[in-house]
Amino acid sequence: MIFILVFLSRFYLVTFSLFLFASSSICHEKLLRVVSLSPVSTEIVATLNGSILVGVSKYCNYPNSINALPKVGDLTINYEKVLALNPDKIVGVGVSKIAQDKFKSLGLSTLFLESPESLKDILNTIDRIGTYVGETESAKNLISSMNVALLNFKNTKPKVKRKVIVVLQYNPIIVAGSNGFISEILELSGGVYPLKSSKIQYPRVPLERVLEADPEFIICGYPNLKHNLYSDRVILMTQAGRDRHIINSINPDLFLRPGPRIINGIEELRKVIQ
Repeated sequence: MIFILVFLSRFYLVTFSLFLFASSSICHEKLLRVVSLSPVSTEIVATLNGSILVGVSKYCNYPNSINALPKVGDLTINYEKVLALNPDKIVGVGVSKIAQDKFKSLGLSTLFLESPESLKDILNTIDRIGTYVGETESAKNLISSMNVALLNFKNTKPKVKRKVIVVLQYNPIIVAGSNGFISEILELSGGVYPLKSSKIQYPRVPLERVLEADPEFIICGYPNLKHNLYSDRVILMTQAGRDRHIINSINPDLFLRPGPRIINGIEELRKVIQ
């Protein structure tokens, strides 16, 4: 009888210890606090597990659930605000070297990545951020679903290619070049870049070259560009101008921001171009 009581007491002691360990692990996961310093990293973390975000930059605008979070700065980071949030981890994409060095000097855990330049880079960025914030499985699932969508786009590419340029700025005109994820997105959407290839990702282009390229569609990188472009007599001489195919109806974040929503961007561009 005594043996049984001793055995049971030890059994419950071990069970209780395991319970405490499990509870401790759960609490640790719940206590993870992440500050994101860029719109790209914010969208990625929010897609994987938005509950771990405790602070974002002023430029972060998606998803809506992050709007109530404290803003820790824009191009200039408020380091005091960041420290006040007591973050476990800080993540950002395209963050300045000055900010990176500052956080390093403060001894905080950080992951700063370069801005993705290709679709492959975007998937790698999601993978690295997912691993860093402890959401490896969610990141793998997201990457898998995006790969399926991208493969479907490749297998169903429209046979007719439309000449398309994405204008990011007017006076001077700056466009998305032939190197980079935007050109890959355009190709999957049924578009083809009509300007001569350039190693510059966002080249400045004279109006004469735009007229010579004669695009069928001009996609506005920002909504207010449409008025400027329709007011330009040279732009109106292009096929896009003549056919009223200067488009500002697509949210530019869908195809300019290298994150999970590029899939939505391709879908929207396809609807317009085709």
